[in-house]
Amino acid sequence: MIRKKECPQCRSVIRRKVLQPSSLIDNAVKIYVHGKRQEGDNEVYTKWKERMEHYNQWVDTCRLKTVKVGQQIDACDTEYIWCKATVEMVIKTAQRKELLYVHYEGWNRKYDEYLYIDSHRLAPLGAYTSRQDIPVYRMMGSMGLDGQLNMMHAVVLSNAAEEARLREQE
Repeated sequence: MIRKKECPQCRSVIRRKVLQPSSLIDNAVKIYVHGKRQEGDNEVYTKWKERMEHYNQWVDTCRLKTVKVGQQIDACDTEYIWCKATVEMVIKTAQRKELLYVHYEGWNRKYDEYLYIDSHRLAPLGAYTSRQDIPVYRMMGSMGLDGQLNMMHAVVLSNAAEEARLREQE
């Protein structure tokens, strides 16, 4: 999903579909791995265990624990593109963790959002926006007859390398 918004099997667009973990598949893999271990093949179990530990460590580094007003973070917008954002407000709640009001850098305030700090759409600054292999926005502007910038819009590029190539051509 981070690299391409289409199914690798059928090529249908999955950008707007909600992804959910599949405990059925996870349990099937776990049963297979433990079965191999019982058969005496510890290599499969060891590799799986190492990968799970590595994955869990990676997930932990991509979660926000605490934030302050004014802090920059990575935020995934409603189009599933990771952007830099600034925490504008932190609201303490009794029911859940903090609610953050975030502003996407370079965007109009109408795109600002409220997101819980434990949302999968939030990450520490650079966790995703520093990557070169995921889609990015390229801001485009159109000039009015008076030479003033009168409208901004964004185009989604496949990765940061494409953005760099376009900057070199300018």
